[in-house]
Amino acid sequence: MNDTKDIINKLLAEKQASSKKGSIDIIWINGENFKTSKENALLWGSFASKLPNAQKYVNLDSPDIASDFGLPTEGLEAPWGKAQFVYVYDSDKVKNPPKSMNELKEWVRNNPGKFTYPAPPDFTGSAFVRQAMYETTGGYKQYLTLNQSSSSAFTCSTLLHA
Repeated sequence: MNDTKDIINKLLAEKQASSKKGSIDIIWINGENFKTSKENALLWGSFASKLPNAQKYVNLDSPDIASDFGLPTEGLEAPWGKAQFVYVYDSDKVKNPPKSMNELKEWVRNNPGKFTYPAPPDFTGSAFVRQAMYETTGGYKQYLTLNQSSSSAFTCSTLLHA
């Protein structure tokens, strides 16, 4: 698969050229690409509730499914999975590992250079930072309407580097 941004740009060009049929049938998109696609009416229509696995295994009304990048999904995308983070540690060196993000923050502060995670924009690195933000700042709801001027945006950069 090509870079997703290239595919979105191709779809935008096809739409501007008044193409009746797009050249892309299905695509994996992240929140930013979902936002661009939805705002430019590039998505086919609501389909997620028609998928057998979504009907059986997914709560499409769950806030983490019903919204992506601050926009209601309205069935225009289907979740492909969820992630849960675990960490690996050496029990000979770490006798009492952190059990929360706040404990992890304190552990990182007391053990400089001993903790790492994939750097954003790597998907797992970005997801780790989001999870840390959510847990340490009161949950996801405040980020559903996050804007550029929000002071909450700075929480991420100071969370583990304090």
